[in-house]
Amino acid sequence: MNNSDINELARQLREAAGEVSPQNIDSAQAVSDTDGYIECPHCSGEGAVNLEADYCNYDELPIGVQFYGIGTGVGAAERYFRAASPNNITAILDALEAAQQYAKSRDEENQGLMLTIGRLRVEREQLEASQPVVPEGYCLMPLSLTAENGAKNALNGEFHTIEHIGCVVCGGDGIDGDDECDNCNGSGDVVVQAPVSWTTIKDIYKAAVKCCAIQSFGNSEQLKAPVVPDAMPMQPIIVDEYGTYRFKANAIVNKLQEVASSAGYDLHAACRDNYSDEEWMQLAQLIGYSITGYSELSYVSDESYSRALSAAPALQESK
Repeated sequence: MNNSDINELARQLREAAGEVSPQNIDSAQAVSDTDGYIECPHCSGEGAVNLEADYCNYDELPIGVQFYGIGTGVGAAERYFRAASPNNITAILDALEAAQQYAKSRDEENQGLMLTIGRLRVEREQLEASQPVVPEGYCLMPLSLTAENGAKNALNGEFHTIEHIGCVVCGGDGIDGDDECDNCNGSGDVVVQAPVSWTTIKDIYKAAVKCCAIQSFGNSEQLKAPVVPDAMPMQPIIVDEYGTYRFKANAIVNKLQEVASSAGYDLHAACRDNYSDEEWMQLAQLIGYSITGYSELSYVSDESYSRALSAAPALQESK
């Protein structure tokens, strides 16, 4: 039977059950073990009554009325018993068991699905917690520049420095014979644009990573701010006798500079050695550079000059 047949059978059985009497079998006549058949109380054993009479009691109603529609009855019991045949009852029970089994399997399926969703949610949270969190103002970059990650092809040859070298034609004096040197236009030197080497580019990038890289990855609570070295202390600023703002010179450093220069190691010689910009900035302050002259030095950072410039008005206000 399909679902439509089962539904129609159930409807008929429910309708018939609503019309029939309670079907109390215990109140029906039964066969006696000793005396044979019990005498019908309605026919007094004659076996014949009027068609509409009560006889052969079943559920306190005559069987003729219950099953055959005798008299005013409609045979409700007969219709119920026909609807409630063993085959029909078995079909309904089979459909009920199938529906219960389907519901059970769906419950198990839903339970498995919920467990899977819960497991995936935990895995997602663990994955999110382990992923790098990039704070605003940062980006993910490689630790070093290599040919393999495409950096060499993209950056090599892209940066240049401007250098002034002595003119090879006039020997640096700007005169070629009796005339001004055409090669250097009389300046004695020529401007050369030299590419920054790939090694230097990599070193600059490595230094930037060391200074600015985030120290650990994870969720936002695990991030550590990049370790930035403290700026070198700034030399006090004074106003000299001419009203010029300048750094206060350190007498010991000036004396050491004088001795070193007399020995052939002046500032020009020091330029050939590998000192950092921070060291040059501090030296310029210690030997008493003016704020204006300090701003024109190539190694002075914008931040350092801004700090010096901001300190000068404060000095003026304190006077």
